[in-house]
Amino acid sequence: MDIASSGLNVQAIEAVSLREALLALTAINHDIVVLDYGNVVVRRGYTNLSGVKLLSGGVGGTDLSHAICVGKGMLTAAILGEEAAPSSRQILHTIKELNVGENSGIFVITQANSDMFNFGLAVERANADCRTRVKLLSIDDDRSAKRERYSCGFILLTKILGALVEKGAMFDDIWKCYKSIIDLILTVPLNYLDQETGPRRRKSIKITVDFDKHVKHVIDDQSQQNLSLHPSIPTVALINTSKSLERIAELGLVTQVIDRLRQLGICIVRMYYGNFVTAAPGSASLTIMKVYDLKVIEYLDAPCDASGWHHVVQVLPEITTKNEIPGVLACQGKQHVALKGPKLGEKQTNICRKAIQFACDALISCELVSKTWPTTSTKESTTRNYRSTVRIRFSRKWA
Repeated sequence: MDIASSGLNVQAIEAVSLREALLALTAINHDIVVLDYGNVVVRRGYTNLSGVKLLSGGVGGTDLSHAICVGKGMLTAAILGEEAAPSSRQILHTIKELNVGENSGIFVITQANSDMFNFGLAVERANADCRTRVKLLSIDDDRSAKRERYSCGFILLTKILGALVEKGAMFDDIWKCYKSIIDLILTVPLNYLDQETGPRRRKSIKITVDFDKHVKHVIDDQSQQNLSLHPSIPTVALINTSKSLERIAELGLVTQVIDRLRQLGICIVRMYYGNFVTAAPGSASLTIMKVYDLKVIEYLDAPCDASGWHHVVQVLPEITTKNEIPGVLACQGKQHVALKGPKLGEKQTNICRKAIQFACDALISCELVSKTWPTTSTKESTTRNYRSTVRIRFSRKWA
C-alpha cells in the first residue's frame, strides 16, 4: 500500500520529537515515567526510594542510550537535551527533584566530554542548596584517536553501581566501588570489513588487521594506558555493534573477537554484545573491564528491569570445553544394553562365532538339498553322501 495514498502524514512520521520518543519508551516500559518539565525520565515511585539515587544524561541523539538505562537495577533518572547537553539549571532542578523524600545521596554519572561542564556546575550548586550529598562520577574509557561522544563503558558502570543501589549499599561503599573499577574499563574501536558472498548474497564479516594494533596497548606492559591483562585475571568484554548489521553477521563478528582475545591470552568470563549506543555502519567498539573482585560479576548478573539491558545476550565462553555435543537421537542407535551372565573372552568368542557360522552354512546346505531332493529309490544313497560331505566340511573347518 502506498503511504501517500493512505492519507498518512509522512513528514509527521519522520519528525518525531525527543519528548514523543520518551513517551513511547514509557509506553513499552511501565516502570518509568516522564516528568512534565524538560526531557527527564525517572523510575515510577522515585519519591519512595530511600537509598542512593543515580542520575545521568546528555544529548538525546538517536539511540537514547541514557533513557533506556533508567529502571530497577540501573539508573534512577536521566535528563536529555534536544541537540545539546541539558543546561546546568535543568540538571540542578532534576537533582532537587530526586532529593525529595528520604535518600542516602545522589551520584551523577557523566562522560568525560563537553557534557561534563554543565553536569559539574549543577553538582557544585546542588551541594550548596541540597541537604544531601551529591557527587559527580565521570568515566573516560574511550582512549582511541577518534573519540566517540558516548562509549559503552558507561553501560557497564551504571549496571554495577545500579546493582549496588538495589542491594542497599551506602554512599561511601558505592564511591569505593566506583574508584576501584573506573580505571579498569577501556574501550577500543573494532573495525571490520563486510562483503556479500554465497548464492543468497549474505554478508561475510572479517575483522580488519588493525584489531591487534588497537588492543595491543591493552595488554602491552610498556604502554602507559595498559590494563596488564593476564590469562589468570577474569575479564568482562562488551561488543557494541551497528544497527545495520544482520544477526548472523553479528554472531560471526562476536565469534571472531572471542577467538582473537583467546589468542592474545585474555580470559573472558562474561561477554555481552548488541547495539547499546549508535555506531556507524562498518564499525563497532570493544569494551574490556578487568575484574579483581568477583562481586562485580554478581552485580552484572543481578536482575535488571531497564530496557537497555534486556536484549543483552550473555555467554560464558570456556576454552577447554567443547561447544558441540552429539544429539540424543543420534546416540540412541549406539546405546549398549548391559548383558547378564558369564562373559566370554576373545578366544572363546571366536570359537562360538565359528561354530554358529558352520551351523548356518549347514542349514543353508540342507535347504538347497531339500529343494532338489531325489526320488525315493535314491534317498538313502543321497543321505549317505550328504552326511559324508558334512563330515568332511566339519573336519576341514576345525582342522
